[in-house]
Amino acid sequence: MTTHQWHRYSGTFLSLYITQHLLNHLMALHSPQFHILMMDYTRTIYRQWAVEVLRWAAVLVQVYTGIRLSLKGSGRGDIWARWQRYSGLYLAFFLLMHTSAVLYGRFGLGVDTNFWYGAAVVQNRLLAFFFTPYYALAILAYGTHMSLLFRFLWLRNNRKVSLEKIAVINRRTLLWVGVFMILTIGILWGIMRPMDLPAAYRL
Repeated sequence: MTTHQWHRYSGTFLSLYITQHLLNHLMALHSPQFHILMMDYTRTIYRQWAVEVLRWAAVLVQVYTGIRLSLKGSGRGDIWARWQRYSGLYLAFFLLMHTSAVLYGRFGLGVDTNFWYGAAVVQNRLLAFFFTPYYALAILAYGTHMSLLFRFLWLRNNRKVSLEKIAVINRRTLLWVGVFMILTIGILWGIMRPMDLPAAYRL
């Protein structure tokens, strides 16, 4: 398969996990306990060893192919293509960092990398200066990358369209990015609002 195909298939597989992961984070707006309850339920699927191996492999493939495609297309395209490239590069950085942190927590520290594991770093005032924009940019980068992907696919399949129709598609793309901005605020509020952390997660 081509680099584009590897990137597309690994990205599709990862998107299934990322989408449910973000929706799971929204459950914290109800309560951390509800978030953990839903996570425990979904873990019965994505923590099966075969699914987990595929997930980690998809991360590596996505990062490698994304960087290759970004370098190959560097300096080309309009502002939409550039934002797709920038958001993809940040996602590559985040996937490597976040995956490493989760693996370290599970196998290095021996803790459950649940809601409290992520909340601990943003509940700490000093660490929050790094981790708040770190998480926020990741959600926005994912939303931007996916929105621009669907814009590209639509335009590729509808090449003979009017400028007015393209303008409508551009506005819809920005609208979806706006939706992810709201999602970002909701998720961050769910993990940053004042709460009592279990003793094992206090930094």
